[in-house]
Amino acid sequence: MARVELTGLSQPGPPTLFYEGVATDPILRPLYPEDLTESVAHTAGFLAQYWGGGTAHYSDERGHPRLRARHGHVAIGQPERDAWVHHMLTALRAEHLPPDLEQPMIDYFEHGATFMINQHPDRPDTIPVDPTPR
Repeated sequence: MARVELTGLSQPGPPTLFYEGVATDPILRPLYPEDLTESVAHTAGFLAQYWGGGTAHYSDERGHPRLRARHGHVAIGQPERDAWVHHMLTALRAEHLPPDLEQPMIDYFEHGATFMINQHPDRPDTIPVDPTPR
């Protein structure tokens, strides 16, 4: 896995840029809390830990990331996944990373977002949404 020092990237950085997009997105905005401050901090911490630019601070504070379980209270279908990927990749590309660093991150975000889908309108075995935020 590539090592990316997220704290050394230009400001305001991918998490802030991502949430600027979320704040005005008609599909994603209703899925997030009114105040996005903690969401920005949690995303920044997770990304720093995952990509090797930080410490285990995220897990020390919040436990294992368990992304699917943490987001189980949110109905995520293809439209939500696509909107999320659009804003995350827009934020990532704004950093102008070298391709050997950027591409693994793009792949991770695209695959990870697909993994988070829990609503399939054409399938009766759609995973029920747990209404309890984690």
